[in-house]
Amino acid sequence: MPATLDAPPLRPGAATADAAVTVADIMEQFGDVPLFRIVMDPAPGTATEEDIARVQRETGRLCELVDGTLIEKAVGAESDLMGGELLTLIRNAIRGKKIGWVLGGQAFLRLTGRRTRAADVAVIRAEQVPSGRFPSEPAYPDLYPDLAIEVLSPSNRPGEMRRKRQDFFAAGTRLIWQIDPAAGTCEVYTSVEAPDETIPADGTLDGRDVVPGLKIPLAAVLGAVELD
Repeated sequence: MPATLDAPPLRPGAATADAAVTVADIMEQFGDVPLFRIVMDPAPGTATEEDIARVQRETGRLCELVDGTLIEKAVGAESDLMGGELLTLIRNAIRGKKIGWVLGGQAFLRLTGRRTRAADVAVIRAEQVPSGRFPSEPAYPDLYPDLAIEVLSPSNRPGEMRRKRQDFFAAGTRLIWQIDPAAGTCEVYTSVEAPDETIPADGTLDGRDVVPGLKIPLAAVLGAVELD
């Protein structure tokens, strides 16, 4: 069964109550996310899914919705290149096998508990969509990544990533790859806390029973920043 979520929602309007205390509270609740990535309009605790599209349209900021608060996704050219490489490699590996769909970092999914999240790369297994056709509505489908992949950017924080793992596993995710370009490693998670294993730069990413037969050399992902 999915794990129980334990983070309470912010009180609507709390961001205006006491600036010094509230800023610290907000950052702590979301795992020490840098303040510049927390959207203050609408006020934390009051945002809705409609605000995701509005803020992106008006400011270009790509945000997740967590407990009524918009949190900008951490971005970086290096992580974007690696995410794109993973997207291509996984799509090529599962093409024609009817395993499911591979989504990129702008594909938001409505998870349990007021969370609308996007992994950098997500594999949605076919069992979640019995019709065999990926839903065009709603804009944020009630699905979860069976395999979620995160490529860390410089502004990501350990507490933030723990919270995101918690949200994914609570929704039904079974496997998470968390790639750290700076360290040249990938942590593999099947639960929120300690990773099952840490794959070195010369190791291989394995889809296990979530994406059977999927094996990707981590070096191929890390090498996406180099010219062929």
